[in-house]
Amino acid sequence: MQLTHKQKIITSIIDKYIEENGSSPTVREVAKIAGISPKGAQDHIEALVKKGYYVKEGHKSRSLKWAPSNEKTKASIYIHVKENVSPEGNLFDIEYKESTIVVPLLKTEDNKNTEFVGYVIQNDTLKSEGILKGDIAIIKKTDHPENGSIVAYSTSESPFLLSYYTKENSRIKLQKGKGAKPEYVVEINLIGQLVEIRRSYE
Repeated sequence: MQLTHKQKIITSIIDKYIEENGSSPTVREVAKIAGISPKGAQDHIEALVKKGYYVKEGHKSRSLKWAPSNEKTKASIYIHVKENVSPEGNLFDIEYKESTIVVPLLKTEDNKNTEFVGYVIQNDTLKSEGILKGDIAIIKKTDHPENGSIVAYSTSESPFLLSYYTKENSRIKLQKGKGAKPEYVVEINLIGQLVEIRRSYE
C-alpha cells in the first residue's frame, strides 16, 4: 500500500507503541509524539484505516489494530544507523560512527534484495515536512529515485542532506521543503531515496 511521508511517520509511532505496550496509543499521544495537533493526528489515523493499514475495534481510545492484510512477520532487515561525528566546521575530515541503534525494517518481496542505510538527522531543515533533528532516516540505496521523493545526498560541505528531488531534462531540482526556494544542479552525489523516518521518543 502507498503511504505518504507523514503517514509513514504516524505508522512508525503507532507500530512501535503497539509492539512495546500491546495496545495502540491514543490520538493525543500520537499528536504529542509527532508534534502535530490532535485533529491532524486523527486525520492521519483515519486515512490509514481507509488505506487498510489499521482497523478500529469499537470506539475506545486504544482501539487500533493491525489490519489482517498488514500482519507483521518475524523476518526483518536490520539497519545500522550512521551518525556524523566530524568536528563542527571541519569540511575536510568527515567521519562517521555506527550508532548502537539497530533499526528493524519489515522484509517484503519488494525490498528483500535492497540495501538500506540509516542516518541520524542533524538539523530541523525539513521540520515543515515532519522530519526533526534526532530522527533516523531510513535510506534505500538507488541510482534512480522517484520524482517528487525525498532523497539523501552529500556535498563537499555536508556528508548527509535531504531534499525533495525532481529530474528535469539535463538538470535536477532540489527543495528543502515543498514551500522552499528550489535549487538547480546538474548532478548530485546521491546516497539514495528516503523510505521511512523513525523517531526516538524516550
